[in-house]
Amino acid sequence: MSIDTLDDGNEARHSLVERRFSLHPGKEVTASFFRPEAAGKRLWRCRYILAWPDRRFAFHAYGEDGVQALLLAMELVHRTLLAEAAYLKDVSPPENQADALAWMGRRDLGLPMPGTVKTEGLHASLIQEAQDDGGDLDLVILRECTGTFLKVARIAGAVLNAIGVRCRSTRIFGEMGSDEPDPVLDAVLSRIGALVICGRLEAQGDLSEPRYSEVRRPAE
Repeated sequence: MSIDTLDDGNEARHSLVERRFSLHPGKEVTASFFRPEAAGKRLWRCRYILAWPDRRFAFHAYGEDGVQALLLAMELVHRTLLAEAAYLKDVSPPENQADALAWMGRRDLGLPMPGTVKTEGLHASLIQEAQDDGGDLDLVILRECTGTFLKVARIAGAVLNAIGVRCRSTRIFGEMGSDEPDPVLDAVLSRIGALVICGRLEAQGDLSEPRYSEVRRPAE
């Protein structure tokens, strides 16, 4: 997921739509979705916020048009909430585990199920552009980078998630991952290297080892 900083907490007031979910015991999570906007030549971006009682994060999801970007944002929220509910189930006593996640008292959250928003067309166009000048893929990568050094694996994983790719590569997850080919990950790592070469990113460590190298935006 694409993560960036939040303002003073009033930003969600300007969202397009929002939905509140209950997380047992006694927790509420609010998902706020913003109006999708054009982000590149053939790229749309949808910003969304997840707000827990004790933390708030902003993310971005991408698509070939605004509808796809919004649907993917909703799917990513669904995926995040399911993971949160699974974690709470593992750490909660048995009496607090029933119906841990719900919307209006129902277990059906009314969001796209994980894996149902098809973004293969977006992936294909981003891979093609990566073989040329990077184009829209560079915009997504740079959105993930800050002025602080971050692991290349973290940035690549966030980029892939934001465009709807479920990455399981060993290059990102180590021994927990898979050795299967991942052409979208290849394109992302290639463009990160190109952005370093042209000076739009600074690096430390061996970029061929994403889990042990870092990049950041240069100081302005």
